[in-house]
Amino acid sequence: MKENMQSQFQVAPPQLPPSVRPSKVFDTYWRFTAERQEIFFRHIAGAPPPSTADPILREFKFTNAYRASDRVSQYLIKRVIYAGDQNPEELIFRILVFKMFNRIETWDLLEESLGGISLATYDFDRYDSVLTNAMAAGQELLEMLAKNI
Repeated sequence: MKENMQSQFQVAPPQLPPSVRPSKVFDTYWRFTAERQEIFFRHIAGAPPPSTADPILREFKFTNAYRASDRVSQYLIKRVIYAGDQNPEELIFRILVFKMFNRIETWDLLEESLGGISLATYDFDRYDSVLTNAMAAGQELLEMLAKNI
């Protein structure tokens, strides 16, 4: 089993100028990042779990080495940025609303409750009402960074 988890893309740290002496921290970070990317490659290739021999990477969630590969980032790109009016003001508004919560379920709640998210139709009281009611019902609205680490 462990042999199956070995990377076929063993990634060595980049070559640095002779005047730069990498530290243990640099080496540790590089190996962590490279293994995290390998886990991503194994996952998209359909490899069965566990996708790594590293107990910490197996047990805890981490963002992908490329942030745009994360599930929430993909949602932001596909359903928030590219869906809807591409007018710069509307685009920035949608991105900021999404990033305030960084949670797909909160975006979906707002979209469903308000009939769409748009600067042109923004009404503080309507947004406040939807979010206040959701909070009162015990709905989690924010994606906390600590939960993903």
